[in-house]
Amino acid sequence: MDGATGAPEVTRDTIVEVVAQLLAEHGEHGLRIRDVAEHAGVSVGTIYYHFGGREGLIEAVRQQQIVDFIATSFLNHIDEAPALITNAAGIDEVLVGFDPIIGPLLDASAAPRRAEVAAVLGSAMARADLLVLLRRRVTEVLDLHTGIARLLANRGWLHDDVDPRMLVVFLHALALGRIIGDLDEEPFDDAAWFGIFDRAIRSLVRLDD
Repeated sequence: MDGATGAPEVTRDTIVEVVAQLLAEHGEHGLRIRDVAEHAGVSVGTIYYHFGGREGLIEAVRQQQIVDFIATSFLNHIDEAPALITNAAGIDEVLVGFDPIIGPLLDASAAPRRAEVAAVLGSAMARADLLVLLRRRVTEVLDLHTGIARLLANRGWLHDDVDPRMLVVFLHALALGRIIGDLDEEPFDDAAWFGIFDRAIRSLVRLDD
């Protein structure tokens, strides 16, 4: 039963899911507590009990989205990378093996996810607590990915003047920058985009003879 003092945890989760959907549809400026209550099937009092108000709702959702988008956008299948690099006969084999890891971040089907990432980043920049969480999570991801880039360097597959961490930052910047193509009113050429991306990567590594 819904109530301000005894609502189960599932009620909070439901509210967070509803708010995430409403934010995606209407943005932060269009979020209304009464709409949340109606869609979640709870009282306005329950929302205030769990979240304190509108800002608490937004922060709760953005915190969850920060954790989720880091995991699904930047960590998906990444645990396969060390073994791939260690066992590969050459860098070409590594680049082919990375296609299913990197590809989903860059193709057209990921446009809604990229839009959500942009909204999360914008929200975090305006909220000190969220920014602290975002910086911590991004740093953790960069640390992990830098370790993978160092595996490439240890195998002699990075040019000597390529800093592993800056390489990782560059790749993430390319992935996030793909949202510019989503906003372009002209048709986006995925084949041309992936061709340029591939050429950029190949200029930073020592290719097999």
